[in-house]
Amino acid sequence: MSLKDFKGREMYSKNIVVPPFFLRVDGWNFSKVLSRIGFDKPYDERFAKALVESAQRVMEMFSPTLSYVFSDEINFLFIKSPPFKGRHEKLVSLIPSIVSGEFVRRIRAKRDESIGFDAKCIIVHPEEIIDYLIWRQREAWRNHINSYSYWVLRKKGLSPREAQKHLNGLKSSELHELLRSEGINPTKTPEWQRRGILLHKVEVEIKSRVGHVKRKRIVQNWTPPLFNTQKGIELIKRLLREETG
Repeated sequence: MSLKDFKGREMYSKNIVVPPFFLRVDGWNFSKVLSRIGFDKPYDERFAKALVESAQRVMEMFSPTLSYVFSDEINFLFIKSPPFKGRHEKLVSLIPSIVSGEFVRRIRAKRDESIGFDAKCIIVHPEEIIDYLIWRQREAWRNHINSYSYWVLRKKGLSPREAQKHLNGLKSSELHELLRSEGINPTKTPEWQRRGILLHKVEVEIKSRVGHVKRKRIVQNWTPPLFNTQKGIELIKRLLREETG
């Protein structure tokens, strides 16, 4: 057998992802490391900022249309000219690697503490983009009330397993009641905890030696609208129009 025949066994090297698609990047092995660092539970703004800045770095490098961040998850939307010519292997390996490096640097984890991110591509029809964002924002809300409820029980002395077992099967209304019994109104917590954080590009005018020119810069919206409202729908549609011209 010729040695060059091994090239043909690179199983997925030619798989191409055609936009529009989301690349969803998720954290791995966070709990122990973040507890050692001393982040507040269930949410810590320092953690969120590190994740958002990591997402922004990817946006600066590869220019996705937008990024949506909550918990330990980043959703990058690509609707044209994806990086690496859309090669799936590259997308799901290099981008989470960049996020991992940026995030670890910002939280200053020790060398012997391994955390990372994995990724998956979700192909969508253009008309499904808003539906996808609504889905993830609803997951952000579920994660929000579950996280608060979990840490309420932990502070009461329950072990991680006991707290999780207690929460299993509880309805949303029961979680609300649990939180309110402890003086927590989940609808009054910071919006970024409930709704996530949206990063997108805006066009700005800057002064240069040749006069005023228009450039795009990335903004971080820590108080995004609900994507299933008219305001949220109009915002996403506007961003998509601006991207496609």
